[in-house]
Amino acid sequence: MYSTLLTSVRVLSAKDLNSLKIQVEILRPTGIGCENRDDTGAPKTMQFGGYNRNVISPQCQKRAMKEALAMYEIFKSVFTREFFILWQGYFHEYGLTTREQEVITKLIALSTVCKEEKAEKDKPAKKKNSEGEDEPGEQAASLAHMAVCEVENIAKEFNELKKAGTVFDSVNPELIKKSRSLVEKVMGKNAHIVRGIAIYIFGRMMAANPRLNVDGTLSVAFATSTHRSANEIDMFTATDDLVVLNGGQGAGHLSVNQYTSACYYHYFVLDWGTLNEYLKDFDQETKIECLRVFFHETILSTPSGKKRAAFSACAPEYVRIRIGTNQTFSMIPAFSIPVPFKGESSICDRSIVRLKEFYENKRKMFPDEVGQEIVYEMPSLNLTELVNKVCEHAKSK
Repeated sequence: MYSTLLTSVRVLSAKDLNSLKIQVEILRPTGIGCENRDDTGAPKTMQFGGYNRNVISPQCQKRAMKEALAMYEIFKSVFTREFFILWQGYFHEYGLTTREQEVITKLIALSTVCKEEKAEKDKPAKKKNSEGEDEPGEQAASLAHMAVCEVENIAKEFNELKKAGTVFDSVNPELIKKSRSLVEKVMGKNAHIVRGIAIYIFGRMMAANPRLNVDGTLSVAFATSTHRSANEIDMFTATDDLVVLNGGQGAGHLSVNQYTSACYYHYFVLDWGTLNEYLKDFDQETKIECLRVFFHETILSTPSGKKRAAFSACAPEYVRIRIGTNQTFSMIPAFSIPVPFKGESSICDRSIVRLKEFYENKRKMFPDEVGQEIVYEMPSLNLTELVNKVCEHAKSK
């Protein structure tokens, strides 16, 4: 019995224990806004330390990071279930018919996120056009994460199959087998091309084909307000200009929104040791430049929720980067007792003091773990200097 249990437990290797981890802590205030909302449209809240706090989910933060990084070609990737739309432009360029495009996108779906036996059951109803007819296209059962370079190469590979005489008139077992082999050639663990870096950072899970799975190297915690929080209701009206011009009165629209403001503690970890191994086909200069871009953009990234209705994004007040090879620890317990709303200093200033004191205490408690970390801080360094220090350290390892 015990031997069976032991074989199911993942044993940490020396590589796991010695992989360089880069931990980032950010204290960031916001203006009045709603960066991440719940199912009712209100800013997200959760209980922490027995008090109500505003939070920003890891998914929301990673989305903001991904959007910030997308301005760089090497980081571009897409989350989608709209497979037909995704490949339509490429296949149209290659001269494939609408029927061929539908069959191929169905094959790709079966090779990635949709199991064959569930394909028809899980398949969403087709969209209707203005005349009530089915629109062409394949919508997968779940989201797939793919780098733009992978999308381009899959399109090229299917076009080569067509040139070689393969007929894409219907989905059949032989074509499914060919498709899985082709997709694994481009997206699998032994892919013949280098994937986009976003796949290595954010990871990928394909339910129908585990060979395409990639363990991400980025871990993100819930951003949590360092103090107690309370959402406020904003009642607003909109004027109907034509009614006013004709002497009328009253609002043309009346509604409410919910907003808040907070000082958030953000925490995320990049497993540089594993990412460095993923990027073994890159030269050292390119890898370090990618690392520099990653930290510069993610530290400045903010969620886009309701930015047009109430812009609330603010720059960080404090950033600390901790580098080490031991177990990683968030310092969120520093705020289990909320920072009080009193005194002449700001809530952010008091949060910084609390965080520094808590960390120093942990360094004393765990001298061989936390105490061995290399630490860089902002505003002691400006953002460019901070990122350069991290890159210099990563380069030396």
